[in-house]
Amino acid sequence: MPTTPSAVDIPFFRPHLTGREIEYVSDAIARRSLAGNGPYTQRAIESLRGLTGVPAMLTTTGTDALELAVTALALQPGDEVIVPSYTFVSTASCLLQAGLVPVFADVELDTANLDVAAMEAVIGPRTRAVIPVHYAGVAVDMSALQTIADRHGLVVVEDASHGIGGRYRGQSLGAIGEMGVFSFHQSKNITSGEGGALLIREARYLAAAEVNHEIGTDRARFLRGEITQYSWIGRGSNYLMSDLLAAFLLAQLEEVATVTARRQRIWHAYEAALRPYADEGRLTLPRVPPDCDSSFHFFHVLMPTHDEREALRAFLRERGIGAAVHYTALHRSAGGQRFGVQRAELPNAERVETCILRPPCYTDLTESDQQRVIDAMHEFFRA
Repeated sequence: MPTTPSAVDIPFFRPHLTGREIEYVSDAIARRSLAGNGPYTQRAIESLRGLTGVPAMLTTTGTDALELAVTALALQPGDEVIVPSYTFVSTASCLLQAGLVPVFADVELDTANLDVAAMEAVIGPRTRAVIPVHYAGVAVDMSALQTIADRHGLVVVEDASHGIGGRYRGQSLGAIGEMGVFSFHQSKNITSGEGGALLIREARYLAAAEVNHEIGTDRARFLRGEITQYSWIGRGSNYLMSDLLAAFLLAQLEEVATVTARRQRIWHAYEAALRPYADEGRLTLPRVPPDCDSSFHFFHVLMPTHDEREALRAFLRERGIGAAVHYTALHRSAGGQRFGVQRAELPNAERVETCILRPPCYTDLTESDQQRVIDAMHEFFRA
């Protein structure tokens, strides 16, 4: 057995720099363009519109973008919104700010995405919306979901936090439902350290989102020259991303295609190397349906049991390789049991929670480091 390293030397993730971040941020400083709504904010918004085809607003975090979307819906306290149980807490906690109730639905085992049939089974008389999460940048079956949403009169808000650069039937993730959200946290493919964006495809939500975005004022109309002075007109908060962060973000957005291509190569190298073990039933590989172009946010495997997952994670760490698990299923968390509703058993969410493992998958992962990870996984499965 190898000697345990003092530290992991192949981390689970490492933020990628495109090379122009310092140039753009320095320019923003030289221009004294520091707060929100500056020139780099506008350039980043234009870049997002070019990528997605819909208007966007930059926010301080992806969570803020979700809160903006939810408040723009103008639902009534006590109304329900369906979310997958296997997701980051923000997908559900954003609802609490508007007095709404998260209803948990199960996920698919091979994508960890919202199970659309399971979603329909938990719709109740007060259900008003659904927030599908494109896990790891692989699209939910949006056609089937939209059919069910239309049948029940539900609004669709996509949580595409993992999804920038991904597509479903040619449409950008985040731009398929009425609204969608990106996250630019440092762990994401495209980052500004912290940050997010709200995408608005359905124009009827734009005015409310603008007011909520600007502390309950009509300042957005003022900046467009539609009124001569802005004032307080409604509820809201300050969700503006600073122009310094927007400058950093713009440098990243200019390289979306390159970043996605690099991560695709890494993803497929793992998939090819581990396919024999999936064929033997020793793990489950992630599935990318034919209608989907993934963002390749990360790669993951599903081990048969929790103990086998933990054994593989420990084995990799002994060899200096960082591998990560992921979320606690929300319906099993203290917050989920306090604030949410569970109307059905959620066995897949529980299985994914206890058995998922994510090896290193980041834009700057070298072929030699990835091969070292693959070799270690071969060693584990062949032992």
